[in-house]
Amino acid sequence: MDCDFYVLYGTQTNTAKYAAEELGRQAVKRSFVPKIMEFDEFQITRLPTAKIIIFVVSTTGDGEVPETMKNAWKFLLRSDLPVNSLSQLKFSVFGLGDSSYALFNAAAKKLARRLINLGAELFHEVGLGDYQHDFGYEGEFDPWTDQLWPKLANFFLPRNFEIKPDILLPPAYQVLFIED
Repeated sequence: MDCDFYVLYGTQTNTAKYAAEELGRQAVKRSFVPKIMEFDEFQITRLPTAKIIIFVVSTTGDGEVPETMKNAWKFLLRSDLPVNSLSQLKFSVFGLGDSSYALFNAAAKKLARRLINLGAELFHEVGLGDYQHDFGYEGEFDPWTDQLWPKLANFFLPRNFEIKPDILLPPAYQVLFIED
C-alpha cells in the first residue's frame, strides 16, 4: 500500500508545511498511512484518480495562492477541464490566514470551490485557521482535526483505527551536538 491519503500543502513561509507535517504525525498516531508533499510536487495528472486528499493551504499577498501550489492552481483553472473530472476525489481543506486582511483565507476557499466545481466531494468542512486567534491558527486547527479523524476513518471501515499512545513518532526536529 502506497498510502491511505495525501496531504498536499501550499505554503509561502513554511507554516502550511509545518501544519501538514503535524497532520501527518497525528495520522500515524491513529494508524493511518499518509503521504505529505508540496502541492506542486504532486503529479497533477494523477488528481482525477486520487481517492482522498487533505489540502493545507496558506494565503499570500492579496488573496493569492502560495508559490508551492501556483503550477497546480494554474492547471486547475483550465477551462477545458470536464466538470466531472474529479468525481472520484474526496477532499478537505485547511486554510491558514489572517482575518485582519480583506481576503481572509481566500486561497483555501477558492481551492475548495474549484475542486467542487470539478466534481470532487468535500467530506469534511473547510477549516479556516486565523493568526489573529489567541492560539494562532492552532485555535481552529485542533478542533478541525478532532472532527476530521472519525470522518476519515469511515472510508476505511472495517479497518481498526485506534490511537496508539505508546508509538514514538519521529521528531519534527533533530538536535545535533557538535564538540569543539
